[in-house]
Amino acid sequence: MHYKSNRDVREDFELQNWIKALQRPISKQGFGIVSLPRHLRERDQLIDLLTQIIFTAGPQHSAIGWMQYQYMAFIPNMPGAIYQPIPTSKGIIREENLTSFLPGVQATFAQSNLMASIGTKQDPKAFTDFGVNSFQDWRAINVLKGLQDRLQGLEILIEQRNKHRIECYPAFLPSRMANSTSG
Repeated sequence: MHYKSNRDVREDFELQNWIKALQRPISKQGFGIVSLPRHLRERDQLIDLLTQIIFTAGPQHSAIGWMQYQYMAFIPNMPGAIYQPIPTSKGIIREENLTSFLPGVQATFAQSNLMASIGTKQDPKAFTDFGVNSFQDWRAINVLKGLQDRLQGLEILIEQRNKHRIECYPAFLPSRMANSTSG
């Protein structure tokens, strides 16, 4: 909407200062991201960068966070620690003594409670929800509405496909993903 050409990207001094701040070392009040281009020269670069940021902060964060309980609350599947020294030679561990590496009752409850608190939370702001007054520009509102409509259509498609899947991942539904890492 705001960057109609590569020139618009190159000539936006605030955008160029932002990319420099992202690259600046943390010791100099930057973010220390060294893998970025020195300057944004093309719209496609900006689109790729913003897509990565949005995906990481929303869908990827939700996919990792909201699925933890499903896999980590069953302690033998993913214990938070092992409770015996690691053997240093082969043939010492037998199937019947694998449970000796698992935590006791209190540690099991602690891990289960932790997974229940961080792994089942649903963010109050879904990926499709940007608030009523987030945008005032009608052009931005139209872009947002188009995105929300496309995401709603994708969710319907995913739900249809999920009917035929052995295992579904509800955290991947746009309405269940967080729109940021906050919450």
